Amino acid sequence: MRVIYVRGEPLALTLPTGGCVDNDWDSSLNAGCLLHWMDQYSWCLERGEIRGGNTSRHWGNIHSSYAGPSVGFRPVLTPLDLHLKFPKEMNGHIVRLGYVEGSWDDFRIIDVETGIPADCGIFNGKLIALDNWFDRVSWDSLIKVYDKGTPMEIPYCFVLAREFDNNIADIDVFSNEEIAHTAMIGEVTEKEEQLKALGHNPVKKISSDEVSIYDPFDRVTYKWMLWKKQIF
Repeated sequence: MRVIYVRGEPLALTLPTGGCVDNDWDSSLNAGCLLHWMDQYSWCLERGEIRGGNTSRHWGNIHSSYAGPSVGFRPVLTPLDLHLKFPKEMNGHIVRLGYVEGSWDDFRIIDVETGIPADCGIFNGKLIALDNWFDRVSWDSLIKVYDKGTPMEIPYCFVLAREFDNNIADIDVFSNEEIAHTAMIGEVTEKEEQLKALGHNPVKKISSDEVSIYDPFDRVTYKWMLWKKQIF
């Protein structure tokens, strides 16, 4: 966490969570925040995780050392003064803090009408930047600056992703690996039974973290993947 000051008020600045239960990215969308996601992916707090780019709900994962124009830094800001937190009725409203000036590792927000607009949407009492403030910055580099503490216990979540025609079609997030694995096997068994009921003879491959069913009748491969995600 890093603290910045806007008009003299302290704000805690972090990366948004993007892949776990009640994450910042989906919570802000649910609150009505009009995030500008088209063609711009945003780093999230989970290692190597990105959101946006293709659709507002798109989820992906790339190497945490990547630094290119397609992925950027979009912060979440939380007022440290509890009296300044925004009421729920303001969810989805836009706040213009000013403009971002400087580089990603040394910047400030100013009121001058130049630079990158620091427009933010309100959700759950805090703010999320509507745009990436900077690009060409890796997740590894962001964490070095914005995660100053070393957690005593590193939490994990488990992401179950379903792939169809080489695209991630849907994901679910679980806090418990056993529950996630049980859900995966349950879905696979159901799909296998559906195909057999149609008179198909599917071929199934399974490991502890990936299951695929190939239907030779329709030449379609269904794939389920289970990822263990580290959260900072």
